[in-house]
Amino acid sequence: MIYVYCARWHHGMCRPIDVMTEEEAWLRYALRVPGPDNWFTVAAWHDGDDVTTPPDFLLEVMPYAACIKARYLDEWHRIRYSFSLTRPGDQLFQSQVVEHHYPAVEGYLRRRDAVLIEKFQYREDGYGRWTRTDTGRSNVEVREYREVPVDEMYEDVPMFGAWEHVGRWRG
Repeated sequence: MIYVYCARWHHGMCRPIDVMTEEEAWLRYALRVPGPDNWFTVAAWHDGDDVTTPPDFLLEVMPYAACIKARYLDEWHRIRYSFSLTRPGDQLFQSQVVEHHYPAVEGYLRRRDAVLIEKFQYREDGYGRWTRTDTGRSNVEVREYREVPVDEMYEDVPMFGAWEHVGRWRG
């Protein structure tokens, strides 16, 4: 994998902002940089891919992987899916999935331009909540679930630089 470390990813410009070295990112991971600037973003491409195309995944990483947000972009660099992984103990837990549906137009659009947003929230005790927001109709549907199987929602905490298993597609 090819990794580019940065302070954040600019979706509209399709590029990293404040690129940093692997060592600078490690210092943030190891909590050697005070907040609020102690998180970083990892943009990842498979070896041989053109880094001017959308990354295979983006990770926003808090120190010691206390929280990781994995994002997957469409061909116009729009955020299509976001997976939130929180660290309640020795492993990461997939606590939220958000899917953005955009109008059938080509080109970059912001998340606020999505016509439909589906959010799945999970807790370790098996509680689940699904929210569907139809922005065109100002309509929100909510469903709650009990006994959601969560065994598959755990992930090993990555060692710094071993991002591929965290960035893998979970859909």
